[in-house]
Amino acid sequence: MIRQLQPWYENIGKRQVKAPKVYLRDSGLLHALLHLPDSQTLLGYSRMGASWEGFAIEQVLQSVKPAQAFFCATHTGAEVDLFFISRGRRYGVECKFSETLKSPNQ
Repeated sequence: MIRQLQPWYENIGKRQVKAPKVYLRDSGLLHALLHLPDSQTLLGYSRMGASWEGFAIEQVLQSVKPAQAFFCATHTGAEVDLFFISRGRRYGVECKFSETLKSPNQ
């Protein structure tokens, strides 16, 4: 029911977040507990991005099934929502909910 992602950290010369992140794995249950009865109410919810992040992370992990999964974040705000190693390669996934596309430089 709960997914706890541990932080991935290496000595990169920046202060890194070392506290785990916790997600409710079932977004439908989360929305019911928050009394969000329909998609319009959900879209108006101030924490919609966090809900989307949890949903997207769960979908990736169910599809890829890595042995371990982490997140990366520094205290200055740099972040990767999901980090895992599969077949010897490192992968980072960033999850953002937006109705408009933004370039990485904005």
